[in-house]
Amino acid sequence: MNLLKYCRNKVAVWPYFYISFLAGLAAFGCYNSMYAFRKAFTAGIFDGHQYLGVDYKVWLVIAQVMGYTRRSV
Repeated sequence: MNLLKYCRNKVAVWPYFYISFLAGLAAFGCYNSMYAFRKAFTAGIFDGHQYLGVDYKVWLVIAQVMGYTRRSV
């Protein structure tokens, strides 16, 4: 807990430019690491796999979009 307070106090005095830059860098890194997982199923072939008359690949994309939407709210 003391480490968390120490880090918060250090970051509290940083200029907004540094904080914005680090936040942008973190977002970029998060997106790049998620791209590896996202590309795997969008490049795959799921012939013959359906649920409720909808292709499995469509369900995967819908789940991904809902996951992104949930995190951004």
